Amino acid sequence: DSGNARSGPVCGDPDPPPPPDSPVERVITLGNGTNINLRTEYNKLYSGFGNATTEDKLPVTFILPTGRRVGSVSTNEAAVTTGAWDTTLVDLKIIIRGRIQGRGGGGGAGSYPAINGAAGVNGGPAFQATVDIDVDVQGGEIWGGGGGGGGAAVRGGFSFNGRGGGGGGGAGTVYGV
Repeated sequence: DSGNARSGPVCGDPDPPPPPDSPVERVITLGNGTNINLRTEYNKLYSGFGNATTEDKLPVTFILPTGRRVGSVSTNEAAVTTGAWDTTLVDLKIIIRGRIQGRGGGGGAGSYPAINGAAGVNGGPAFQATVDIDVDVQGGEIWGGGGGGGGAAVRGGFSFNGRGGGGGGGAGTVYGV
């Protein structure tokens, strides 16, 4: 009996196809490097956002594969930053399977006569999001740089030339000195 058959689309399709004029997702694979700005990486490959609109945003996905690492050369800069985007036109996502790691802070100087030991320097940030982005860590790692150790002070007793030892550098893609 064909009287019970339904025609047309099935309501509630969990993953309906996009409209034919929808922007196609742009996927960018990141390599090893330092101080990566995601917008700069996008601009190296694409000149705009195609036919994206506020109602039909362009999906942009960055992937950091397993075994790849992005670090920072400065404790003042994140290893990865999103950069400036018009998020009314794009949906950003980063999939991290590798490592993003901030720079380690420098160790503090040791003491010597009439001068106290110095504090170590803070480590640097790993990731800075200045716009909305979906961060998906799939077995990857995001590590801020470790802070440097403080320099030793000498207070009485025997010491070599009256000096304390310097603090150790913090852990990071580039370790502190």
